[in-house]
Amino acid sequence: MVKKYDVIIVGGGPAGAATAIALARAGRDVVILERAVFPRDKPCGDCANPGSLGELRRLGVARHLLWCSHRSRARCGDGSGGVEDCRRYRSGPPMIKKDVPGLEPRGFRWVIAGRLAVSERIGGSGFQHRRVRREEEIRWLTDQGINTVLSLLAPGQNRSAYDEAGFRVLTHTVDGMPETNEEIEAIFAAMDDALSEPRSSVLVHRDTIDETLSGLLAGYLVHSGLVEDPIIATSVIQEIIGRPLGPEGRSLIPAE
Repeated sequence: MVKKYDVIIVGGGPAGAATAIALARAGRDVVILERAVFPRDKPCGDCANPGSLGELRRLGVARHLLWCSHRSRARCGDGSGGVEDCRRYRSGPPMIKKDVPGLEPRGFRWVIAGRLAVSERIGGSGFQHRRVRREEEIRWLTDQGINTVLSLLAPGQNRSAYDEAGFRVLTHTVDGMPETNEEIEAIFAAMDDALSEPRSSVLVHRDTIDETLSGLLAGYLVHSGLVEDPIIATSVIQEIIGRPLGPEGRSLIPAE
């Protein structure tokens, strides 16, 4: 049966989404067609012009943005070439961060339910890194029960943000693909350490969920005794990450 709509909106960006909300509130049956996956970063620095806040309030989404405007460093353009304190545009008492829903980190997956998870670097990597995104993702992780982070990047990256959130933080730098059994076993030992406390809920990450990290996760399933057969461990990780594990990744899985 073909579903019929009163209005079809092509594009789910700010204009399309705002139009859809307004029409739906007016009783119209609306659908949005959008090829992108949300949320996504805005190339203009994630700026929201203060003149738009009234409309955002009417749409019911202003609370998701306003908490960052209460920082003392926040300044906004006033439309005449100058700047004004964003706080002049707020209404009512200050928003509290905990009232704002977090943002799921890219690639987040549970490997061992409730105990071990994987994602891309919190806040993004390289030029895509965003402080606000990092804070939203940390808030989301806290809501999921994550209390420990094992970073396979160089020391110091996101450390202060993790400490502020109350995470236990461990670092074991992995440059490229481990080449010796000693290197692989040292990484597994770091994962053992992260999971050593009975109530630990651990997130392990590199910049991306690459072949190295995927192979290490499959290897850890065998190392920990959760899976005995390397072939099954490979299949499990492929299902979790949603893509095949190549020869380099498979080389990190201990023999049966």
